Amino acid sequence: MARELSGISIAKSLELHLLQPLVTRDEVRVGCLRAREAHLATVCVWPAHVALAAAALAGSSTRVRAAVGFPFGQDTPNTKLAACDSALADGANELAIMLDHSALGAGGDPDVARAELDRVLGHAWWSALNSARGRADLTIVLETTMLDLDHVRPVLERLHDTSAGFLQTGSGHQPRAVTEQHVRSLREHLPADIAIVAVGGVATLDDAEALVAAGAVRVGSGNAVTIIGQERHAREVRDTPS
Repeated sequence: MARELSGISIAKSLELHLLQPLVTRDEVRVGCLRAREAHLATVCVWPAHVALAAAALAGSSTRVRAAVGFPFGQDTPNTKLAACDSALADGANELAIMLDHSALGAGGDPDVARAELDRVLGHAWWSALNSARGRADLTIVLETTMLDLDHVRPVLERLHDTSAGFLQTGSGHQPRAVTEQHVRSLREHLPADIAIVAVGGVATLDDAEALVAAGAVRVGSGNAVTIIGQERHAREVRDTPS
């Protein structure tokens, strides 16, 4: 059940994901314009579409986030770091970097996972500082709904007091939806200075509001513009005299 509308829009807690495997440039352009009109927080795009998104969103408050290493994280660290630099040069305001899950799950190597994370954190920090736009916000992405949080706790704790500002719950390409309980559990495992971006199976206003209430600061969805339409409709119904 959605909370009673407070007068404050959820728009700045929403991120539009334009990460379909066959998304076209026209779809990216139109999506960005709709996100701009809805005053969404961010639009997340493939690295190849960053320049297009940055041009469509220029002069607006909606930021561009580049999805690096998606959807499985198994590019080499060097490939990911090069993609970070390219995305920043093309106009990305934020970076979302997927870690290699073959090092994180059962049978993986925690030392390899920590080494990759350290390289990502260090490189993203300095490349962002050296970009024309200054420091970009950095999101580390893990398929947390598919992982044992206790098993990856050392990786999560390593995010404290680093260049990372966010931990994203997943790529949105896995079948398991993020839940309120998962966000609460992740909040307990994460350092206090790391915010949560909830992604995965978010289709409605009720879904988004529940995740924000559970502790997510941002909710990513391919349905973000539709969710804003649902919010507007709910306000119209509330404000219509009976």
